Amino acid sequence: MKKSDLKPGASMTSHSLLDQGKSTRLLQMRRKALGIEGQETSVPKDHVVREKAVEAELTLARKMIDQRLKQILSAYPADKQRRFFRIRFGLSPEQLKELPIKDILTLLKLKQNRLADMKEIVDLDYNGRPTSNRAD
Repeated sequence: MKKSDLKPGASMTSHSLLDQGKSTRLLQMRRKALGIEGQETSVPKDHVVREKAVEAELTLARKMIDQRLKQILSAYPADKQRRFFRIRFGLSPEQLKELPIKDILTLLKLKQNRLADMKEIVDLDYNGRPTSNRAD
């Protein structure tokens, strides 16, 4: 293929001249070639129920954490909130949210007994991602 044969905006380095999101046929062919076709399995009902319970507990934990963060930050001057928070806790609010829920609750001195099913979310971070597999 000559460079002059390319349509405007297309490059030689691209794998496909067609945008991958535009063709469902190509998507099906790509999945079949990669062996992705047929790997989709149904999720057991008990797993879905458990996920809903975990999501409810995670939402409750997030509300508690957000409320406590707001309370702590409001005690500081508006332009120095993040700096004072970092001095007091050793990390920023964003870094705090990457820690496991149990560590966040301990740092912020929140009561953990309000979370009935704590064992389900104890190793998740603020956003619900597992933290035990991270290499920090």
